[in-house]
Amino acid sequence: MAGSFWIVQDPLAPADAIIVLSDDNVAGDRANRAAELYKARWAPVIVASGRMLRSYASVERADGS
Repeated sequence: MAGSFWIVQDPLAPADAIIVLSDDNVAGDRANRAAELYKARWAPVIVASGRMLRSYASVERADGS
């Protein structure tokens, strides 16, 4: 993999936020992993950049609005 030098395999630690960079693939692997980490309480918020991949996807704020 040409970009393998960008991959960091640090152990997980609690954080202020989970960051999902750029667009995801059709399976939503990055978003799903971020949701797993969020549900496991590794961080209280997810911040995502890029465009929405699915027109039917909804966005919910942490405060429920």
